[in-house]
Amino acid sequence: MLKREYLDNNFLYWYIYTNMNSEITYYHKALIKNKYILELKIRHFKKPPKRFPESIKYNLIFKEVKTGKQILFDNHLPKGHHYHINNLEFSYEFKDESKLIADFKKLVEEYFGVIL
Repeated sequence: MLKREYLDNNFLYWYIYTNMNSEITYYHKALIKNKYILELKIRHFKKPPKRFPESIKYNLIFKEVKTGKQILFDNHLPKGHHYHINNLEFSYEFKDESKLIADFKKLVEEYFGVIL
């Protein structure tokens, strides 16, 4: 088992590196139909790190406030590109930003019946 100090330092390194070497290129947060929260955050790295060879880090979230049901697309180590439908997790084949957003919108429409 890893010591807490190691985990804290590892997280701190990741946080500093991610924030210092990347730029938020898109951010949007909205309350939809007074029922859902939509939050989209996309970062691009100035110099692609080994952890993010596509030079992109993203979190796309659509969540029903009352029930907590959600669709979440994200990428991070050690999992890489993947998405969640509530507590289920699925791998995701990332191609580009446009396809990522289209796939997210499609899943939100299929699961929640909401067109973004």
